[in-house]
Amino acid sequence: MPYVPGAFVHGVRHIADVYRSGNVFANNVPVALWLSPGSSASFAGVDIDIAVNIPPNAQTEIAQQTDTLVAAQIAAPTAPNQYYKAEAVADGVKGNYAPVDDQTISTGTVSTATNASDIIPFLQRTLEEAGRGMWRETGQAGGVSNKNITGIWANIGYPTSGPWVSDQTAWCMGFINFALKCSGYKYVQTASAAAITTTPERWGAVQIPKDQAQPGDIAFWSYRHVNFVYTANNGKFSFVGGNQSPKASNNPNDGDVTNSWPNGTTASNPTWVSCWRITK
Repeated sequence: MPYVPGAFVHGVRHIADVYRSGNVFANNVPVALWLSPGSSASFAGVDIDIAVNIPPNAQTEIAQQTDTLVAAQIAAPTAPNQYYKAEAVADGVKGNYAPVDDQTISTGTVSTATNASDIIPFLQRTLEEAGRGMWRETGQAGGVSNKNITGIWANIGYPTSGPWVSDQTAWCMGFINFALKCSGYKYVQTASAAAITTTPERWGAVQIPKDQAQPGDIAFWSYRHVNFVYTANNGKFSFVGGNQSPKASNNPNDGDVTNSWPNGTTASNPTWVSCWRITK
């Protein structure tokens, strides 16, 4: 069968138009589909910003971190590696989680080029796309990365080289800022999940008690992960974000856009550290 040749990585010529299915199986094994994940509608009409100025030492450190993660995946593609965090897995987040600190945070910018009326409609649309495999990571073990995920970084002004063209670079805060941008909120050009807790004024955000969380608030977790509060019902909360664990796979290397805690968790959850509210 003909195929599109991909990158030559670690001595292996990869295939560019094959990706692992999240919901098609044969004998409980995910089937490789001869298709592209497809382009997300989220990018339509949202302009690319000015470039992010990342210090060279930070860029090198993040690239080395990503290379180390990919090398560990090649050595043991379905087993936990040194980045594995069991508490993240319990919360529905990618197990082999490598947080990013890019040491640069832009001044918050309000998006005027939007394509969603608000955060929750954006998340609903993205979850629907994720259900069709459009946000599933495909770059494990040096494979060709999902262009929707890497497109997040390009769209908020990150380089189109280095770790930003790999969907194995932790992308939870990238997804947050892209969602904010698409929904007309102030967003910040940073990959650091912890930045919402140290410089919330750049987002125009204020901390609120977790038990008062509302859909669209930003949740920060103990393993340096961020996502959005998606539902709030009778003291139980669910969350949607990127770089989270696919429901169809227990592979700790795998990531997607998902609804974590779909049945809800309470404000007393010890791994949910803080909650932040933003306004237009």
